[in-house]
Amino acid sequence: MEESNQSERADFRSASELRAVACERSLLTQAHGSVRWSQGQSTVMVAVFGPVGTSDTHAAQKGIVEVLFKGRQSAGHRERDLEFKLQESMRSSILLNLIPRTVIRIVIQVLQDDGSLLACAFNACCAALVDAGVPLKNMWVSVACVIASGGEILVDPDESEERNSEAIVCATFPSIRQQHDSGWTTSIDSDPMFCDSCGHLEMDTFFQMVEICRRGGSHVADFNMVSLGKRLELTE
Repeated sequence: MEESNQSERADFRSASELRAVACERSLLTQAHGSVRWSQGQSTVMVAVFGPVGTSDTHAAQKGIVEVLFKGRQSAGHRERDLEFKLQESMRSSILLNLIPRTVIRIVIQVLQDDGSLLACAFNACCAALVDAGVPLKNMWVSVACVIASGGEILVDPDESEERNSEAIVCATFPSIRQQHDSGWTTSIDSDPMFCDSCGHLEMDTFFQMVEICRRGGSHVADFNMVSLGKRLELTE
């Protein structure tokens, strides 16, 4: 499958180039953590409520997570599918054994969907959970890519590129922050914590697309380090 930096994308990006990322933190005063996260024109708002105490017997040994995904229109099959995928991933990514007898509620509101919505929601959830001080196994980064009609693999597709694609993959990877003598660096784990695909894909092509997503995740990880650093400076 073709991977090239020469592209005729409508926004003039190369095939491997992500759209601009933006993140605003702590916007909602009633939430324990919140962010507005944008990738290009795709924008979601995530609010985290908790951990707060609960008498639910299911939380006796470890905390529980509830995710509500709200699209711009009434909830349908797609919204419930995204909600399920995000909830299962959040349950496996939060250190729930450290917060027994509590519940964490994550509300994801889609403000605009211009492609790569699941990756955008994953990235926003990570930032919002960090903003709320929820204990995580690690931070993560999420990137989507598609096979265009001409066979080219395009990273971080917009809505038009998704609609006209032959297949799409969204992959989410642990982002490991390490301290060295020269400062902090971030590496992307080679094993994804979540993968989702749609369309017909040969196995070799699928793994190629996952690796392309992993490489694209470095851009998101670098952005997270800068964004979080600015947030910490403001709170000092």
